[in-house]
Amino acid sequence: MTDFSASDQDVSRVIRSWLDEDRHEDASRVAGAVLDRVEATPRRRTTWWSARRTPVMNKIIPIGLGAAAVVVILIVGAQLFASAPGGVGAGASSTPSPSVPEPTEPPSPVATPRSDPEGDLAPGEYVAHPLAAPNDSLSVTFTVTEGWSALANVLVPAGDPGVGPPGGIGIQFEDVTTLNGDPCDWSGTADDISVGPTVDDLVDALLAQTAYEVSEPVDVTIGGYGGKRVDIVHPTEPFAGETSDAPECDEGNYRLWSTSTHGPTPIYAQGPANRWQTNILEVDGTRLVIVTMDFPGTSSSGRAEMDAIMDSLVIEP
Repeated sequence: MTDFSASDQDVSRVIRSWLDEDRHEDASRVAGAVLDRVEATPRRRTTWWSARRTPVMNKIIPIGLGAAAVVVILIVGAQLFASAPGGVGAGASSTPSPSVPEPTEPPSPVATPRSDPEGDLAPGEYVAHPLAAPNDSLSVTFTVTEGWSALANVLVPAGDPGVGPPGGIGIQFEDVTTLNGDPCDWSGTADDISVGPTVDDLVDALLAQTAYEVSEPVDVTIGGYGGKRVDIVHPTEPFAGETSDAPECDEGNYRLWSTSTHGPTPIYAQGPANRWQTNILEVDGTRLVIVTMDFPGTSSSGRAEMDAIMDSLVIEP
């Protein structure tokens, strides 16, 4: 058995002194235990050593303790590294990254409908007040795509196909006060036909006349309100070819009726065989007439655009 030499003990003291410094105290407990075991363990000759100690063999013990010191330093270094912020390894403690909330889509802005539009319309939502006092509080809100224009209480294409033949389209919002006995000789009031305030009053008055074709009424609901629909088809005789010009009629126009907003000069027939799908609604005691206009040559896409506007309607009394 061989005891530690003085130089061995010096190495041990150096290591312990280094460990005792304040900056190393976190690792001193681990390394101290290792040193205690190194100092307390007797050095034995192994069976394959020579019985005679040589100068080389005399260096083995200091070298062994030096190796132990290296091991201690490595252990201490590993402990210190593992405990350092951001350290890695089995003993490393990771600081979780702060939670970042998922981005959320901002709420879509709610557009305020533009009121009583005139001229070319940008795509969007609009509100109109088509009736005259005392019913001017009644509003009609609608949505249009690109290519529409507003003219008073009428929606018409801003470009093609226009409102006239062969494929024009348009939408009117109004009420009817009287029918013209002769739509070609409409000026004056001598032959005006008075119309009562209800849906059925107007339906009956239209069915009773003979100057143009009127279909049988059908039930309809638009914008939350119910009523009747009849289809009016204008004759071909008064018109000069494929135009709205009716040269033998007053002011060259063929007019069916007078309205609450425009009196005796509302929109007139736009040409031969012009069809007016006439929706007559009861809106809390007020009659509202909505007419969609087309021709036999109107395209399916043109009719679809009108249908989309009609489907978007919201009516408020």
